[in-house]
Amino acid sequence: MYGNCDKRTIKPSLEALESRLLLAADLTITAAAIDYEAIHGAAVDVDVQVNNIGDAAAETDVNPGVDTWTVSLWTSADGVFNRVDDTQVGFYEVTTLDAGADATQTVSFAAPAAGAYTLFGFADSVDEADGEVTEELEDNNTAIVGTLLVGIDLEIQGAAGAYEAAEGANVDVDVTVENTGFAQAVTDLNPGVDTWTVSLWTSTDGAFDPGADVNVGSYELTTLDGQDSTTNQISFAAPVPGEYTLFGFADSGTEVTEDDDNNNSASLGTLSVGPDLTITAAATIYPAVGGQQVDVPVQVNNAGFAVAEDDANPGVDPWTVTLWTSTDGTFDAGADTQVGSYNVTTLAAGANTSQVISFNAPAGGQGYTLFGVADQPGGVTEYSEANNVSVVGSLGVGPDLTVAIDDTYVTGADAVPGDRSWIPVQVTNGGAGRASGLATIQLYGSADGIIDGGDYLFGQRTYRISLRAGQARTYWIRSQVPADIPVGNYNVLAVVDSGDTIAEADETNNTDAAANQAAIVWKFGGFDAAHRNARLTIDDPGGTPVTFMMRGSWAEVANGVNGFDITVHETTNRSRLFISTPRRTTTDIESVTVVDDAGLTWDGSLGAVYGRTTNFVDDGAGTSLIDVPGTLGYLWLNDVNGGAVTVGAPVRARDQLLMRLGSVTDLVVTSNTPIGWLIAQDWTDADAVPDVVTTPSIGYFRTTGDVNGLDLTLAGNPVARRSTLGRAYIGGDLIGATWDIDGWAASLMVLGNVNGLNLDLAGNPVAGRYTLGTAYIRGDLIDAVWGIHGSAARVMVLGTINGSGLTFDADVRSIDAGAIDGSAISLATVNPAGAHATLGLMYVRGVGGNHFINLSTLDSWTIRRLYFRAASNGTGTITYNTAGRVWNVPTGVNLVVV
Repeated sequence: MYGNCDKRTIKPSLEALESRLLLAADLTITAAAIDYEAIHGAAVDVDVQVNNIGDAAAETDVNPGVDTWTVSLWTSADGVFNRVDDTQVGFYEVTTLDAGADATQTVSFAAPAAGAYTLFGFADSVDEADGEVTEELEDNNTAIVGTLLVGIDLEIQGAAGAYEAAEGANVDVDVTVENTGFAQAVTDLNPGVDTWTVSLWTSTDGAFDPGADVNVGSYELTTLDGQDSTTNQISFAAPVPGEYTLFGFADSGTEVTEDDDNNNSASLGTLSVGPDLTITAAATIYPAVGGQQVDVPVQVNNAGFAVAEDDANPGVDPWTVTLWTSTDGTFDAGADTQVGSYNVTTLAAGANTSQVISFNAPAGGQGYTLFGVADQPGGVTEYSEANNVSVVGSLGVGPDLTVAIDDTYVTGADAVPGDRSWIPVQVTNGGAGRASGLATIQLYGSADGIIDGGDYLFGQRTYRISLRAGQARTYWIRSQVPADIPVGNYNVLAVVDSGDTIAEADETNNTDAAANQAAIVWKFGGFDAAHRNARLTIDDPGGTPVTFMMRGSWAEVANGVNGFDITVHETTNRSRLFISTPRRTTTDIESVTVVDDAGLTWDGSLGAVYGRTTNFVDDGAGTSLIDVPGTLGYLWLNDVNGGAVTVGAPVRARDQLLMRLGSVTDLVVTSNTPIGWLIAQDWTDADAVPDVVTTPSIGYFRTTGDVNGLDLTLAGNPVARRSTLGRAYIGGDLIGATWDIDGWAASLMVLGNVNGLNLDLAGNPVAGRYTLGTAYIRGDLIDAVWGIHGSAARVMVLGTINGSGLTFDADVRSIDAGAIDGSAISLATVNPAGAHATLGLMYVRGVGGNHFINLSTLDSWTIRRLYFRAASNGTGTITYNTAGRVWNVPTGVNLVVV
């Protein structure tokens, strides 16, 4: 690159360049270990010295000697400098710093939040790759210049103790003060020399208030480091008798400025001073008759720490211990009755004394609570006046009846509504005097074990009771589990004299609970040894009593969303389920599920479901189901509104399902067992799910009303030479149905109109037998599509065959119609090479003067007789090969011979 330059010229130039490169500035910060302390927000002044230990003056690279470069001060919480995480708190600017020179300025800033910080100085700290000054070294620009401790916060610490003393006695309390801040706690004036105060206070109301409470002692401190504590004992003489709260108070003279001055006090416990009179509690029962003397021992105790004497004239005048009777169990000097007393002059601390107070029992049968009261009406000042009253017993005036169930008769075994049993109950007169009168003994089932409005009456009986004091007698009560009780475990409770007809000393102890609970289940049939053929009667949500019975197995019931759910166990085809309600009432079920339990003879079949007054309803989720995995013999229900019936295969070759239903809406039936007969009042498909009956065959299908949207899918009668659809009788209209029948049908009779019937008959496997026996429609046949894959005996439509297509693969003996309007009737084919079918007779009577109109067609190889009742006009085509007698063919109808 130097071309022809002379070496003598190059060498001096390189030396000069090398000399210039060795002259550079190098900035450092003078390290220091000064400790700074402050409260949050206070001003902090830190001297930061920058040094140039390089060989050239430190000036900015751009515009040297004019622009400035920066020396900054930073706080770090972790002691490691990181300009991303740490905080710059101040800086100063420098224009020129000669080689070997230094400069110092004070950086002032406000102390941050309480904590311990490391202070870092940073030379040439502008956030560029190498600052503003090019240096010999760029990695020595920072140094620690001190530490900063921020925050003073004095708090009182210590466990809450319970201190007790006599008046004037010495009390020692440890008081701990802690500086939870980080700076040293010193006085604001003359710090480290003057002292600040930690004090102890007594409060009579439990709330610290220096204006109202009493300062009983203190100690002084000069300093307390951050995060440190100290404990000193404060001793004082116990004040006058009473109950006090002790409070410690840090910096009670407010001589130390803190981050938080609101947490300087805390409770250190309680101080009890003086005597404290109490009554020893007792639970003795005193039975008596009216006017009888009652003797009650009443013991008074001095649980305090000073002698208990009268305030006005101590050691001379007495104070009083009294005895009271209360009818409501709560002491109230204004409402209760004082029945006796005794006097005490002096009672030493820790001592007690007892005397018997005698009085005459009041008249009448009633119970009383006995209260002892110390220092009534209050002549002794105590440290606690709230504990002077205690129950010392109860007084029962007159008889007192109690009851006890014989637990051996309540075993905890399963019980069903309707179960009956006799339960012995023992009644005892535990009071004084004879208990005499009519008293009712009741048995209840209670979920919570408390007599209230939510319990169920199992049984009751009224007896004339006459029991002397201490006498007991057993009475038998017939129990019957009520029909309205839900499933669950219930406490069996006995109650005597619930009407309070016999005045007693205590009316609150007339109840007893059996040791075992009654396990109420909704089961019926033979479900255990005690229930071989149990009948279950329960109330449905509407209050209708419903009776369930099971023959040959057992079942259980549960409340569903809209009706009962029934689960049947251990069944055979001889098992029968019965559901009944009172006359002119109905109930609802939403499922019957047969569980195919494993067993030698159980097969998941069911002989019958008899529910003549039982509605089968939707469960709200569209999953209502009668599910029998085996065969089902008989299903009798009232109205149906949503759901499905599923039946398995027959056990025996000729098993059939017999179904009798009321009004049906939205039902799907799937039965692998042939249906012998299916009888319903009417049938309507009202939802988006098609109503379909799928089964091998139906012997007899009958409704008294309309059938709307019911499809039939019949796979074929498994019994040879039997029809797949025997007889179908529709008492109203047949609308919007698809009947897919693999086999033949004996007869179809519809007393109304047939609209939109798609009928497909696969054929009769027996030679010479009809595929469709008779079809009789009293009204019109509209928009029908029939595919009869075989012969038919007779098709009779008293109304009009309208917009329909009827196809027969073989002979038809006769077709009888009121009129044929826009329809096509075809017998086999008119192709000479194909099968030839014969129409024996077509008779058209005419409706409104019309016979064969709107381009109707009739195709048949042979027509023996074609008879139109009267001459008329029409349109259409009749195609045949051979015709016998033809009468009154309507004008406009073409006869085509092939």
